[in-house]
Amino acid sequence: MELRAYDNRYVDRRPHWLKVQLARELLEEDFDFIFWVDTDAIFVDMETSIKDEIEDNKDLYFCVENQAILGTHSRTRINSGVFVLRNTQLTRDFLDVVWKTSAFEEHDWSDQAAIIAVLGLNSMFMEEHLGEDFIDSRFHDALKIMDIRWNYCPTYADAVDGETSVHHYFGLDNISKEVCLRFEATALDLVERGLMEKAAAKEIAFKSFRKLHLISQKQAAMKPLLGAYQEVS
Repeated sequence: MELRAYDNRYVDRRPHWLKVQLARELLEEDFDFIFWVDTDAIFVDMETSIKDEIEDNKDLYFCVENQAILGTHSRTRINSGVFVLRNTQLTRDFLDVVWKTSAFEEHDWSDQAAIIAVLGLNSMFMEEHLGEDFIDSRFHDALKIMDIRWNYCPTYADAVDGETSVHHYFGLDNISKEVCLRFEATALDLVERGLMEKAAAKEIAFKSFRKLHLISQKQAAMKPLLGAYQEVS
């Protein structure tokens, strides 16, 4: 594997779309696969390999968040923070169609919404009127839903059976994300040095991250109220 890290690239859309542009560029470099991981995610298990997920007849690999968004139509949805793409013409076509799906450029989920729409998985959206799936077999047949261990969010989801490989802190403000990532890295280091049991680090992490998520939710809920108060005053 060759590591590429991007921190100074610009895209003429919301920054989430940069991953679509970069993935399309990398497919022209003759890599067999692209394994994308968002910058607010961290590897927590080095014993497993993403290559174990690869199947001969699948080109598009994503994980599905395993919890509902309360108060919305959405139950589970593809998350584009971690994905694998095989370098094929079908994958190039898929990314091109995703990029051209302009109806979702300003959607709250940005590129993720376009990916879901192109795959025809409309029931994953929060908006109830989009809830009927319309499957494009050309892309959907090439899709594999990977094990949630590769794109797992401790702050949202309940604990899963077995180990996780990548923790992804979506849905938090940037300060909370940094706190989570630094905490996780410190705990991993303590476990590696034999100063903390892995089970203990995991339990502490889940409890701490869940509290951070609740705080972040409360802050988000307060924003419109504060805005209304400022307008009145």
